[in-house]
Amino acid sequence: MSEIESLLKAWSSPTRSPDRAQLTLRIPLYDHQRLLALREIYPNRSVNDMVVDILEAALNDIVSKLPSHFFTEKEIDKMLFDHTYAGEQPNVDYGLAGRFKVALSRIQAAAADSKEGAE
Repeated sequence: MSEIESLLKAWSSPTRSPDRAQLTLRIPLYDHQRLLALREIYPNRSVNDMVVDILEAALNDIVSKLPSHFFTEKEIDKMLFDHTYAGEQPNVDYGLAGRFKVALSRIQAAAADSKEGAE
């Protein structure tokens, strides 16, 4: 079952996650009209909930397709210094997927720090 098919099934239930961030955005009128039509089909969900679910599904799809590029430390040394060390080190992801994971970890750590500071 695709993530979108899972959404359609989940929209029959009114439960939602309590963790949310406030965001305001402008969308094309046609997309708003399509959301309103979906709201009529799935009355247990608000347009806002549908947008959140659709955004989450799209982000999950995009993140899962980010390219990875793995180099061993030996390969990195060879590229940078034109020599190699004996033995292989663990692979390191230097592709977009690795950069995304690093950025997300940094953002989540900053959010956790600011949440702890507010308490």
